[in-house]
Amino acid sequence: MDRRPIPEVRWLTELKTLIDTRHQGKEAEQLQLLSRLVFRPLLEDDEPDTEATAANRYGALLGIWQYLQQRDRKQTRIRVFNPDPERDGWRSAHSIIEILMDDMPFIVASCVTELQRQDVRVHQQTYPIFGAIRDDQGRLQQLRDEPGQDAEVETLVRFEIDHQISDDSLQHLETRLHQVLLDVRHAVEDWTPMMEKVSEAADWCDQSDACRSCADNPEAIALLRWLADEAFLFLGFRFYTAEKTEKGSTGCGISQAAGSAASVSRSPRTSSASNWTST
Repeated sequence: MDRRPIPEVRWLTELKTLIDTRHQGKEAEQLQLLSRLVFRPLLEDDEPDTEATAANRYGALLGIWQYLQQRDRKQTRIRVFNPDPERDGWRSAHSIIEILMDDMPFIVASCVTELQRQDVRVHQQTYPIFGAIRDDQGRLQQLRDEPGQDAEVETLVRFEIDHQISDDSLQHLETRLHQVLLDVRHAVEDWTPMMEKVSEAADWCDQSDACRSCADNPEAIALLRWLADEAFLFLGFRFYTAEKTEKGSTGCGISQAAGSAASVSRSPRTSSASNWTST
């Protein structure tokens, strides 16, 4: 967590007062911690926020606090919405994206790339990483500013984007981000198995009599070992076999070995969709 002194900003001081006035004990402490995690990066934002009032931030904070209360292990929760003063207790000129998941590489960059592809501008973003202690049902027991042995590493990725007029636009962005983050999860989870497959391929080339007969086999082995030494970012893996068809030597059939797909090449790509949650 950032330990630098927090700049004195009027709305932030008023937000602290609101929390202490309306909440007590552990809940007040947890809300103060959450406000530092989520809103501190905005204090250094170059784009001024004309709606940065204590009341507005307080409403957003309560919504985030409620959002954090439930998450199953390895679950990715995403919501894309337009804040409604009557429903949510705060307003914004922007649409809001909030993503709650276990922290891993490539999350923010992948989401920003997808939003750019959809021609959606990001006005503000925060990416707090924190420790979360949950019970067996996924209910939040304690929020910590840093992960520990008994606290899972989670993140709340939050974007303020161009206002989306229709519910269809909000749903479309949510669906696309779900798929993008599923690919990210697959790539991260399958990283080690994919590296092992590359090493296996190098060993096979080194031991196969058929490969040894090829003049460029040593170069191929050197390339594969170089790739397996984390010199290349693998996003997918599938193993195919080539077999002769009924046409004899002039025909060849290509087929994927069962269960060989890894990372974004898993088939079907939505095989882990049960861990998606729209809220």
